[in-house]
Amino acid sequence: MDTRRARGERYLCLMRRIQGFTRVHQPSPATRPLPAMRSFAASRSPHPRITLHLAILLVALDALVFASLLVTFFPAPAEAVSFQQTRLTTNSFSESPPKVDSGRITWIGQDGSGFGIYLWDSLWGPGNVRKINSQGDIWGTVMVAGDLVVWSTHVPGPYVIKLEHIPSGQERTVAFPTWDGGEISTDGRYIVWVDKAKGSVAGNIFLYDSKTGHSVQLTDDALDEYDCLADDGYVVWERESVTDPANRVDILSYDTRTGITSVLTTAALRYRGIALDSGRVAWLQHDFAHSDIFLYNLRTGQGKIVVATPTSKQFVSMHGDKLVWSDGGQQSAEICVVDLDEQTPALPWVVTSNTAPDVFAQTDGRYLAWDYRPASGDEVHAVDIVSKSSFNFGVGFMSFAQGISRGRLGWTSGSFPNTEVWTAVFPLFDDVACGNAYFEAIQGMAERGLIAGYPKAVGGADFKPGNSVLRAQFAKMICGALWLLVEEGTPLPPFTDLGPDRPDDLYPHEYVGAAYAAGITTGTSATTFSPFASITRAQAVTMACRGVQSLYPGLLIAPPVGYKGSLGNFSSTHQASMQMFEFNGLLAHLQGFGPSWNPWAPASRAELAQILWEVMKKIAGTWGS
Repeated sequence: MDTRRARGERYLCLMRRIQGFTRVHQPSPATRPLPAMRSFAASRSPHPRITLHLAILLVALDALVFASLLVTFFPAPAEAVSFQQTRLTTNSFSESPPKVDSGRITWIGQDGSGFGIYLWDSLWGPGNVRKINSQGDIWGTVMVAGDLVVWSTHVPGPYVIKLEHIPSGQERTVAFPTWDGGEISTDGRYIVWVDKAKGSVAGNIFLYDSKTGHSVQLTDDALDEYDCLADDGYVVWERESVTDPANRVDILSYDTRTGITSVLTTAALRYRGIALDSGRVAWLQHDFAHSDIFLYNLRTGQGKIVVATPTSKQFVSMHGDKLVWSDGGQQSAEICVVDLDEQTPALPWVVTSNTAPDVFAQTDGRYLAWDYRPASGDEVHAVDIVSKSSFNFGVGFMSFAQGISRGRLGWTSGSFPNTEVWTAVFPLFDDVACGNAYFEAIQGMAERGLIAGYPKAVGGADFKPGNSVLRAQFAKMICGALWLLVEEGTPLPPFTDLGPDRPDDLYPHEYVGAAYAAGITTGTSATTFSPFASITRAQAVTMACRGVQSLYPGLLIAPPVGYKGSLGNFSSTHQASMQMFEFNGLLAHLQGFGPSWNPWAPASRAELAQILWEVMKKIAGTWGS
């Protein structure tokens, strides 16, 4: 069935690695604008009877009008986006195409002792790749989401699915499936997979909750289930249709919050791939004469066709308001993208125009990446959807799924038996370029979803690094930076100035409550928190210091007796925390920090990102110990 093309692509990926399909290549990335429309101006000559002065005036007016048309219809291209590229491995062995999520990259790699599971986190720095398990399998799979790495392996046997919780380093066995050909997916809490009983033709969907350690079988019928995905507590999959198992399929969903399984569509058309993100499902459907992309909102129960064109489609992917796919046949597939917030059915932007296929299109909402397949070998390409800047990372291979996440791209370059893992990071905010002093901190926290920017009408977002931060906003930021659990039911603080508590929103009550319970904040008085006042530098450092000492005792080294630091004894309330952070190097990267630095000034968004990023790096250094 066409819906199983993804399985074939995974097998093809593996065979390309084994057969050395891709050439050895040292990536030399180039940034170039996409081809722009050509403009022209018709030549004009004044009528002989018109006076010279009038002719000159008409020509001048004509030039002004045409210039305004150029601005309207042919706007100047946006400035090219800068990026940072890093090689993560340097050895003579093979690595699988990596999976990327929230600043982390994982892959199946090899050393002298065999295959293993490898992990890199941007908090550890470029040279700190960790081998988290030595029982990897070239025929297995690996993925990362949230704080979990999940993989399957036959080594040493039998076939098993395992996970590791990254901060604690705790490893756990999820299941011993009887079938090693089924899909596996995770959203960072739930793990879903397809398994078949021995001798059975039909596959069923299984789910594991890493928080409770409990497993449940979601389906139990004589029909074949496959292509399962998990995201944000939802699970979706495809199933052979009850009415037409030979040709058509149903699409189903399961909500972990309610335990309800729903049939989203039943055998109206054939389906060839699904995508799931933030409670929305997209799938490709066709009836041999027409090909559409259908979008279904799991929260509202509403669905609609968002793309209606007769061309063949494949490899659908979605993130936020962007949906991408490969359009056309196997040998002429082109990358297309639509904005899901536009009026539907939408007219897609055709990103590529090549004689070779472009496949595995993926997006993080701002950037789009894919594999280009000329006869000379696979190449990894990307484009900034906003500026239209395109990037060619040379001969290499990207994972068929999870190859890009929040501005970070991962791929392999080389040929079997020597492939290396690379990563590139693109700015998520237009006003914080790669050369910015606070780029690593701002980008790193944004990759983890701990901070966000201000969307712009023309697309993209600004971070506004110089803006001040409200105390309520900082409470949310520090809870995320310290990995503090915040959920509905978190005890509320004694402060009366937070406003009414909304049951559908954790901000600000639950975040302030979690910070209060952890000893991070005591408020501005016994009954007030002043949530909408700007937080000062001194207040932010004190709250961060309290949090580290409360949740990670012993992590910070106490300064020697008599240590004054750069600011001296400026406050009986805040100076001890400031001196502790300075002594431990957590303020070293703040621009202008020194004796003239004003601790009572409102802390900027960039400064707080830097302080919390340094705290996060300090904590991450202890992971697994």
